Amino acid sequence: IVGVFPYHEIAPNKQFVFVTKEGMIKRTAMNEFDVWRTYKSRPTLCIKLKTETDEIISAELVEGSANLDVLLITHLAFGLYYDLEEVPVVGARASGVKSINLKNDDYVVSGMILNRGEDATLTIVTQRGSVKRMKVNELSKLGRAKRGLMVLRELKSNPHRVFAAIKNREKQIISVQTETNKVYGIDYKELPINDRQSNGSFVIDEKQDIGVTEVT
Repeated sequence: IVGVFPYHEIAPNKQFVFVTKEGMIKRTAMNEFDVWRTYKSRPTLCIKLKTETDEIISAELVEGSANLDVLLITHLAFGLYYDLEEVPVVGARASGVKSINLKNDDYVVSGMILNRGEDATLTIVTQRGSVKRMKVNELSKLGRAKRGLMVLRELKSNPHRVFAAIKNREKQIISVQTETNKVYGIDYKELPINDRQSNGSFVIDEKQDIGVTEVT
């Protein structure tokens, strides 16, 4: 289960936004999912995935698209930031459009919807156990289907890769679990705000611990 959205009635002005791991994005009106005849026994499709390896990584329910932005973060540390209105509204069975121009060995780790003008920060956790907090406005707004800008500094040996990227919220504690089953709790408010080219700081001791396996 990627997302659960309780509601009292179908709202014609609300839309779902779906983002997939292999770089597709779509908006679909909420009323596309009005109660159907066999809803008790059979689910309906919300997106047509183009490959057997693709999967939905983000599902959001938003009210309209004005003053909303999309932020995508990839495994190879590219970040792309653009207006949600660049994403067309399509039917439930459509595949959507390309969200970001991925390199061959890259994939989308996180897709976020942000309020325009919001002074938002995000926390990036790498596979090596480094954690970094940065302001979203460190990224210049580009356009849909572009490659994006780097959100980590590329190292020639043992480079950092994005394991998780989380939009910060009030009172949020981020838990990082390693391969040795150690769990580290991080209060994002205690993290310094770094610039776009920083790799953050380690929360694990690489000499005694191994890489990250889960972030919640």
